[in-house]
Amino acid sequence: MNIDNLNLNYIRIFEVVYRTKSMTSAAKELHLTQSGVSQHIKSLEESLEVKLFDRISQKLIPTEAATVLYKQSVKCIFDLEQLITDIK
Repeated sequence: MNIDNLNLNYIRIFEVVYRTKSMTSAAKELHLTQSGVSQHIKSLEESLEVKLFDRISQKLIPTEAATVLYKQSVKCIFDLEQLITDIK
């Protein structure tokens, strides 16, 4: 898979879900519906062909892959936001 086939908005949504450990909290923060957030996470998992969260007793448990993706993506998101601020 390459970046051309990845919706970068899914990464942003993933970052909020991972940080809040909740689809509902992420939905509120992102002004989306909980089902919409859930669908985006499912689409990201399908695109990456990896499970990002285990859903156990209505709790989201990040997988190892999710932790690796989070650590890298949060830095990339911050760097991109900083770059956009700098060029404005």
